[in-house]
Formats: sequence, C-alpha cells, structure tokens
Amino acid sequence: MFQTVLKEYFLLDVGQYFDGVSFLINIFILSICLGICAAAVCVTVHKRYTADIIRQLLRHGACSPDKAKTLSEIHLENSFFLKSALSRNGQLTYIVKMAENEDKDIGGGVEAVESREKYRKDKIDFDTARFFISEERLDRAKTVNEEKVPNYFNTVIVCLLVMSVAFIVTLFMPDILAFIAGL
Repeated sequence: MFQTVLKEYFLLDVGQYFDGVSFLINIFILSICLGICAAAVCVTVHKRYTADIIRQLLRHGACSPDKAKTLSEIHLENSFFLKSALSRNGQLTYIVKMAENEDKDIGGGVEAVESREKYRKDKIDFDTARFFISEERLDRAKTVNEEKVPNYFNTVIVCLLVMSVAFIVTLFMPDILAFIAGL
C-alpha cells in the first residue's frame, strides 16, 4: 500500500505522460516548498535579532560611542545568531557600530569590505564589545524599530500552509498531468 502511494504520487515521473522527459515533479515541488519554509524561518530569526538589538540600544540611549553598551548591559543573550548578525556586513552593521573599532571603519570598496569583515571576525569579543547606533543612521534605526517584527507562530502557520498546498498539488498532479497531456 505505502509503496504504491509512494510510487504513484511522490515519485511521479513526468515521462509517464510525455515522451522523452524524465522529471520527478512532485519531489521538485516538495523541495521548493521546503526551501521556502527554511527561508521563512531564517528571515524571521534574522529580523527578530535585528529588531531586538536596535530596540534595546534605542531604549538604553546608546546613540554615540561614549554611551555604547555591551550585549549584557542591554539584556541580550550572547547567541550564535546575534554574533553572526553583528559579524557580517548587512543592515544591522550599517546601523549598529562597535565603539572600539569605529575609528577603524574603512570607506567603501571591495578591499574595505574584506578588511572590515576580517577585522570583525578576528577581533570581536562579544563579552566586552560595546555597541551603539550611529547618529547618521538614527532615522533608519527608528524606522526599523517601528516596523512590525515577524513572530514564530505566524512563520509556522505560513510553513504549514505552504506545505499543505504542496501536498494537495502533489495529490492532484497525476490528474493535472493527464489533463495537460490530453489523456
């Protein structure tokens, strides 16, 4: 029973309906949906950490190098995701600066980006590093702070809906292919 369902639905080959084509369409559809779900989770986690650090820095008034705060001072745990977000160039490092290396901030260009990334990865001690929101990026930080932050519950619901649609399409794929092929 299970092998029949597996072969008829999940291992459905388009070559059964069209000559010269061999493609497992349902596996492809399910892979795309799993990728969408993984991307949704990654975006949610990243946006939550970005919003958390910006919100806490604004709340504690860390808007200049002399008012910079450590992660423990703003009550954020020293997690892998937060370290990752603060270690690479992106929206968060555009807004949030590190007090110890602000003077070492290099201009633009490929060499500058590589040098800045190497410096961040090699030198950041997240237990003692002090962060602040740069004054020229304060408006952007306030905009990010006002945006709605995605929550995990909504992400799970979206993933369940995407997987449900994929499952339904998978169940009806033999009929869809038969209709397209004119069988």
